[in-house]
Amino acid sequence: IFSPGLFLLHSLSMDTGSRQGVDVLRGLSTAGYEHIKDTETPVHDQEMGPEMISINSGIFDDNELLLPCSPPLPGHRKKSGWEAFVEIFTSNAQLGWIRGVYVPACIGIIGPTLFLRMAYVLAKAGLLLTLTMILLIALISYLLISGISAIVTNGKMRAGGPYFLISRTLGAELGGAIGVLLIFEHVVACVYYLATVSEVLFLANSSDPDQYTFVPSSAEIVSTVFLSMCAVFALLGVRLYSLLAVALFFIKMSAVAIALVSFLSTPANPVPPPSSTCTVSMDCFTGPHAASFLSNLYPHNGAMDSFNNFVDLFSIVFAAFSGLSCGANLTGDVREAGRNIPRGMAYASFTGIVMFVSMAITISTCMWRLYLLENGGRDIVMQVTVRGWVIVLGMIACCVGTVIVHLIGAATVIRLMVRDGLIPFLNPKRFPFLDNRITWLSREWPMLLTWVMVQCCIFAGSPDVVAPMLSLAYLFLTSVMNAALLLLILISAPSFRPRFRFFSRYTAFLGMVLPLVVMFPIDTRLTLIFIGTFFFFLVIFSLTSPPSEFGEITHAVLYHQVRKYLLRLGKTKAVTTKFWRPSVLLLETKRPEEMSSADQHQLVMFANTLKKGGLFVVASILLDHYCPEALRKRDRLLEQWSGSIERWQVKALPVCTIAPTVTDGVNHAMLLSGLGSLRPNTLLLDWFSEMTGMSPAEYVTILRNVQMTDMHVLLARNFATLDLDLVALRHRQGRSMTIDIWAVPVTMPNGDQAALWHTFASSLNMCLQLANTLRMNTYWRTRTSMRVLAVIDRRADTALEQQRWETYLSYIRMEGTVKVVSIEDDLDPSLRRRSRAPTALAVPVTSYEPSPNPDSSSPLEPPLPARDSLFLDALDHARRVEIVHQRVLQHSDNTCVAFIPLCPPPAPPNDGVRYLGDLDEFSRASSPLLFVHSKTDVIFTDI
Repeated sequence: IFSPGLFLLHSLSMDTGSRQGVDVLRGLSTAGYEHIKDTETPVHDQEMGPEMISINSGIFDDNELLLPCSPPLPGHRKKSGWEAFVEIFTSNAQLGWIRGVYVPACIGIIGPTLFLRMAYVLAKAGLLLTLTMILLIALISYLLISGISAIVTNGKMRAGGPYFLISRTLGAELGGAIGVLLIFEHVVACVYYLATVSEVLFLANSSDPDQYTFVPSSAEIVSTVFLSMCAVFALLGVRLYSLLAVALFFIKMSAVAIALVSFLSTPANPVPPPSSTCTVSMDCFTGPHAASFLSNLYPHNGAMDSFNNFVDLFSIVFAAFSGLSCGANLTGDVREAGRNIPRGMAYASFTGIVMFVSMAITISTCMWRLYLLENGGRDIVMQVTVRGWVIVLGMIACCVGTVIVHLIGAATVIRLMVRDGLIPFLNPKRFPFLDNRITWLSREWPMLLTWVMVQCCIFAGSPDVVAPMLSLAYLFLTSVMNAALLLLILISAPSFRPRFRFFSRYTAFLGMVLPLVVMFPIDTRLTLIFIGTFFFFLVIFSLTSPPSEFGEITHAVLYHQVRKYLLRLGKTKAVTTKFWRPSVLLLETKRPEEMSSADQHQLVMFANTLKKGGLFVVASILLDHYCPEALRKRDRLLEQWSGSIERWQVKALPVCTIAPTVTDGVNHAMLLSGLGSLRPNTLLLDWFSEMTGMSPAEYVTILRNVQMTDMHVLLARNFATLDLDLVALRHRQGRSMTIDIWAVPVTMPNGDQAALWHTFASSLNMCLQLANTLRMNTYWRTRTSMRVLAVIDRRADTALEQQRWETYLSYIRMEGTVKVVSIEDDLDPSLRRRSRAPTALAVPVTSYEPSPNPDSSSPLEPPLPARDSLFLDALDHARRVEIVHQRVLQHSDNTCVAFIPLCPPPAPPNDGVRYLGDLDEFSRASSPLLFVHSKTDVIFTDI
């Protein structure tokens, strides 16, 4: 029963977890199992002897060794042999740690490198350095196992292998980038083992193995044949592979055992004299001898003069241990994955290390001066073994089994990445047949695609060329995975609670750093390509991946960093004038049914451009009392805003408040919008509308409430008429539209009020700053120009006023034209004859100098009208509004947006409704207009 064939049949019987597998065994070997047929009680209930207990505890899991041989239940129909055989492959019974993890990993580790390249490495590096390599490999393998174990013990596992483990733990963005790396590793591993099959067959049929050279053309043919065979087996599914792997495992282990025994039992030659230079493998075979051991203990003179030689040999040996990841490819088919995957991978790693150490010591003890042999005695194991064909069969079994599991792994990663929407041109929503799993093609197309990819890559070259690429891919996977796990620890993710006790932040840090340290000496250029390609795909998936239900580590990292810097920002002083930028709070007072209006859309797009790197919050007010129904309405309103923001592609955050009145809602939004020091500094309010259910008095009350805060105010009017297509058309016609700044105190009350003039100066500067900020956008800068319009009493002062503004614009480093508008024709003849000093100026100014005190709180004053000018002194408020309104309409034929300073509304009990009426009359039928009121100066002129 210990033959591989019977163990395979034994495994077949155990996969179904029922008696039909035993029926197959009974039909095939009645005599051998006669004692089982006569048994009346299950083997589980029988008393086992010492030998049976030893076998059970040393080799197999309890549930995988013992046969369920209890008699059939009453009324149970005995299945035919064909039905039992078919059910073996269609059963959903899960695998244990041996067949699901240990066997695939051992097949990937213990393979051609052990038989063909161990002697070569010993010849170049000596036994001590070879054991050092194996020790380093053991450490890296432990770091990989600890990372994978931390993931599998952190939640419920499903099918998908390492990609599923990583993407569901670290997010789709990082999982997608690692998925590309996994596909590359699987494809390269297939190419490596297919090329090794060719090498094995050519060595076995070579008349002079010592003189063997790799022949690419012949190797490509052999690789293609074996790839087709492996792909057919892979198409039959994981169940067949898990059964086939058991047979391949025993074939390979038998080959290893026979090889080790042959080295110790084959008739040996005497130790050659010190001056001998034997170059034939068998002439140097001495059997176990101290002289041979000492001759291979250290590298030969000149063989290891550079560190590069060491890392090159290390990459060859390390390529074998890349097969350790095969143990995590069948996560969906392994029962109790959180316990069995770490267990199986740990045992597989330990088995591989023991085999490599045993083979290295055995070869070094039995071969004299390996460095004298051609190719380092690459074929020495095949020549010494009593049955050389056993070694060939063992290496082919390893290669075939490893290629199958890598084909399955790559196909699984491709299918899951498509299902997660990470491959746009293979989107299941666009091509439903890719994931319906109804037809054979819809189920197996990922395997066919993997087959094609491997077939295209089998021309890469010999195994010695491919091995470093495979080693680098495996090392980089270990580093990236541990780096992501370290991030989860550092950001204190509450859901990350792995139960693997040998994992910690220290193992994660070492697992991140050590593989990178090893990668650069192996191939610096290829390592940089790996890193650059990984981050390239990480950025691509960050931009294109759809929202996932399983979370993303990048969001957790961003949250952690934003919280950290918000706390730091709260400890610093307020943003200085030098770095001031508008952070806009757009208050939407319209009802939800008006959300699709052009006025609102244009205003949102304009505010998104105006913020220029600042915060943009869209606040909507739901007029209702706080109740469950109001909360549901609020959720729907937020969804509408979120959809509009995504559709318009603006960088805004939507908020919604519930309040009984608009005034209360605006107060809530102003006080609660933002977080910490990251708060809006500019309130953008759409124009008064009766459809909001708000009276003019309430609108003025809102403006008065804003005056109590430290926020700037922007009142928007007529933005439904903002036509960016017309702006582009005028630009193509050579008539670029203008952004106008009207330097006129149209809302200034009569009298010399110093505080109001101070506010007017700050507001005028803010108009200039906002216009300049708007033109920092490429679209507005290339299609518009800035224009300042100054209003004066007398036409004779035009040149002087223009000189003052041009000087001021030059001083504040802004580009724009100046147009002086005279209202002399609108004055009564008696006022025009009044003789007075130049009324456009307070003080003639031809240059500006920096303030001697840069920290002075006094604003930088632009050219202001004289406070005793006819415009302010002789005209009443209504007449001033009428005259300026006419001038604005007269000069707005080519205006896209206009800014004008706004004085605050009068304090109660003054008539605020008249104030709003004057503004309404002034802005009616005008181009898109922004009234600007500033609380502080926003222009900085020092370095």
